[in-house]
Amino acid sequence: MGTFKPTQIIDYKRSEDLLTDEDIYWRRLKTAAVIQEPGHVSCVDFSPKSPHYLAATSSVKVTLYDTSVCEPHALYSRFKQAVYGGRFRHDGTLLAAGGQEGRIRVFDVNSSTKAPLRTYKAHESATHFVKFVAKGQRVVSFGDDQSIKCWDLADMGAIPVVAFPGAHADHIRCGDVAHTSEHLLVSGSYDHMAKLWDCRTHEAVATVDHGWPVEAVLLFPNDSLLATAGGTVVKIWDLTAGGKQLAVLSHHHKTITSLTFAANHSRLLSGGLDKHVKVYDTATYEVVHSMDFPGAVLSVAISPDDNVLAVGMTGGNLLAIQRREPDKKVVNAVRKRQTARPTIVAHQVFTEGEYVKSDVPVTAARESAALTRFDQCLKAFQHSKALDCLLKTSYLVERKPEMIVSGLRELNRCGALAKALAGRDYSTLGPLLRFLCRHIGRQKFLRTLLVTADTLVDIYGGNSELDPHTEKLLKKLRDAVGREIGVQKQLCSVVGALDLLFQAAKPPAPPVSNEVFGEAVVEPIVFSKKSHGFDVFGATS
Repeated sequence: MGTFKPTQIIDYKRSEDLLTDEDIYWRRLKTAAVIQEPGHVSCVDFSPKSPHYLAATSSVKVTLYDTSVCEPHALYSRFKQAVYGGRFRHDGTLLAAGGQEGRIRVFDVNSSTKAPLRTYKAHESATHFVKFVAKGQRVVSFGDDQSIKCWDLADMGAIPVVAFPGAHADHIRCGDVAHTSEHLLVSGSYDHMAKLWDCRTHEAVATVDHGWPVEAVLLFPNDSLLATAGGTVVKIWDLTAGGKQLAVLSHHHKTITSLTFAANHSRLLSGGLDKHVKVYDTATYEVVHSMDFPGAVLSVAISPDDNVLAVGMTGGNLLAIQRREPDKKVVNAVRKRQTARPTIVAHQVFTEGEYVKSDVPVTAARESAALTRFDQCLKAFQHSKALDCLLKTSYLVERKPEMIVSGLRELNRCGALAKALAGRDYSTLGPLLRFLCRHIGRQKFLRTLLVTADTLVDIYGGNSELDPHTEKLLKKLRDAVGREIGVQKQLCSVVGALDLLFQAAKPPAPPVSNEVFGEAVVEPIVFSKKSHGFDVFGATS
């Protein structure tokens, strides 16, 4: 007779145990407020100077928020039509905004009056994007009339300092200015092109074809690299090499609408209509973190100190403000969750006729005791009692579901699952049914719990003498299994559709032929195992 092997607990790794330093850093951003605006939040921008007010552009107003309390600090609402692109100057004292009227307005943030400091009739159609140049003495406007214009803040006239009429063949919806020069700027258009312009020569010095309507452009700090976003991809270009494409980042499945830098330009954030914000490492261009939001993302911005993230959305017209938790609190919480080490409590244990102090963790002692009782009952062929040992331990039910799943798996392995589940009433069947309803949707437990649910239905499905509470739990379990089956069917449909796409994308394999008397004779390929691989055409070793 073989020796009895104790039940092995399956090592189900929890997702929080796999957190990287990057995940921990970004998960410290906790939602401080979700504010409903009157229209789509098309632009968000932080003041470069403390206290880093947030400018949120929505409908016919630009609202300045104090993110420490998530309350409005100032409101600019003297617009007759929709306003676009409210952005700060580098010193945080001026705010510029475009609009549906084609005008751009410049406001003094420190002034008590909300009247515009400057107003320019910039374009014949909507002005979706405005930005101050590096030194802040000029403001650049990008219009739907396919033109770019640069305005001197010291001049109140109607004539721009520099103009690029017909800069693109379609609407210009985004742009950026150089960090190292006040003469260079970038524009992105729905004609799929992004262009680098030199205000001194009045012409484009570099042009790149993004391949989709360009929704956002962003110059890297040294102005040698350019990021363009449109469609479902972000592309990185080397401007010093004449616009050479360096990388393609395709991690969104809907249109990307916004780009911004974080962590001192070492991270690139992209927001899209798929409700996701992706974080890329600018050194490797790999995704290091992903964030989900309740609406399609139109705009993303992060404060210069990386402590506040703002996301503007459509579909509910929401503005989400997230603040970073203090380091000490988060580090302690993550450490406690990842190590999962219970507090060690000295307690007395009766050993060899006397009480001695033990430093065994209390929770570990509970797990060991429950598992030992389970194995003892299992060894004695008391299968129903073995399962009761696990289900009656509330700590395992709430905190260690993998131990109960491992017990069910062991009962099924030795062919005793039906015997362990039979002959139960509500007092012993109820805890198991509630456990199944709670965890049957978890992928790592699915196989074992489905077998258990199927066995329960076979035993109690046709029983007309069940009490109402048990019947209610069985119906709840049936609904949970039905939902899981629906999810699996949808996944199968998606996998099938992807297989068709992959097969259609494969080029046809050319026929293998031998020339016999000038005619191509196609021979089948036969594979035969060898010690170092396979032979083709039926060749032997």
